[in-house]
Amino acid sequence: LKNMCDQFNVYNERYRLSQCCVLSYLLHIKKSRQIAFSASLTQTGFYGPFSADLPVKYDNIILNKGNCYNPSMGMFTVSVKGIYAFMYTVYTNQPSSRPRVYHSVTLMKNLQAIVSVWEDSRQDYEDSATNAVILQLEKGDQVYIQLQAGRYFSNYHKQNTLSGLLLFSL
Repeated sequence: LKNMCDQFNVYNERYRLSQCCVLSYLLHIKKSRQIAFSASLTQTGFYGPFSADLPVKYDNIILNKGNCYNPSMGMFTVSVKGIYAFMYTVYTNQPSSRPRVYHSVTLMKNLQAIVSVWEDSRQDYEDSATNAVILQLEKGDQVYIQLQAGRYFSNYHKQNTLSGLLLFSL
């Protein structure tokens, strides 16, 4: 009987340890899949024009949970396969002394255009445009906002923003 009790205690301890391992692993997975970021531009004045299509480098990090957004590159790199949501706003306010603004800004996935906004300041000198999209992304995909060559927009009081988050992993 003592042998059976000892054996039962060994099995019970193994079961407890395996439960702890599973719970620890699940907590690790949950924490590693918390991905969200939000950033704005700090540069005051006009952004662009540039001679080539270039990523917009949102340098004021409001939140970067999971550290997937790189402000020096202006790129979000997917670390967990899943469904993601992205939102961005482009604002332009220019004095009447400057020519009309036709900004064209596109959310890119790798090198593919996904959604765009553009603005024509023909009727007034202050405009904004916003877009949002939900994407299925693979680990290693890169998402960024691209300003079209020759176009520009203005930034005052951090009105130009980009945000994204993992809705759920796959």
